[in-house]
Amino acid sequence: MACNCDVIADEVSPQIAVDLYEQQPCPETSYKELSKELLRILFTKCDRSTLIGAGYASNGVSGRTIPNVAGTLLFYPEHQRIIPESGIVVSVYADKDKQHLSKKQEFSEGIIPMLEESFAFISTLLGTHYERKGLIKHPRKSRFSQIGSSS
Repeated sequence: MACNCDVIADEVSPQIAVDLYEQQPCPETSYKELSKELLRILFTKCDRSTLIGAGYASNGVSGRTIPNVAGTLLFYPEHQRIIPESGIVVSVYADKDKQHLSKKQEFSEGIIPMLEESFAFISTLLGTHYERKGLIKHPRKSRFSQIGSSS
């Protein structure tokens, strides 16, 4: 069973999409099944009231704390079991026609570690480092490319 929003993401505004993730419960999981390690990424205090107050869960009629879609994606390590399309797959092909797959890596933890790990993986594939100027990241020129361009 999956938590499905009956609205296509392209057809709704970003604010409505956020509201859908925060309003739609995922009764297939509960507060007890959430990863305390993933909760500590965002919260110093990891309890039911904090999760509910932040908008990532609600109390069910039985008194059980039920995470919503956003809470499930962020804090439930097996979120792909409930929301199958929530993983990240990075595929690298040897050709432009995508006929020869050379590397493939799947990421399936909480959404924050997935994004960090997939970014690190892509960065190693690109072989370039970035420098930050304000909020924007720019590729840092290697010393070798500077030496080659000065001659």
